[in-house]
Amino acid sequence: MTTQKWIALVCVKPVEGREFSPNRGAFVNVVGLADDEETFRAGVGEYCELMGFVVLSIDNVDPLAERLARYEVAEDIVAAANELPETAIGNVFDCFRFSVFHAFPLDDLPPNLKET
Repeated sequence: MTTQKWIALVCVKPVEGREFSPNRGAFVNVVGLADDEETFRAGVGEYCELMGFVVLSIDNVDPLAERLARYEVAEDIVAAANELPETAIGNVFDCFRFSVFHAFPLDDLPPNLKET
């Protein structure tokens, strides 16, 4: 397997006691380095946890190169991806980045995500 940049849309909420805004969750694109989708998903979970978030869902996972070839990607996501090193160095803080957070009231979560 070759390490490459990946992207996903992640729904998060703050770890209890670390609220960035009362009763708010957020959608955020996460970019990171991984060998495959499974490793990327695990890295997203670890990165979010270390940054004080609980992952509610990880959707639309793609290698970044494929996403860029198919769609126009927002500048903030491209900028976050450009901050990543070319090869994984074993430190989740160096190998993953958030783009812009889009906050929403946790009361608006679908029932299947409220159970988390």
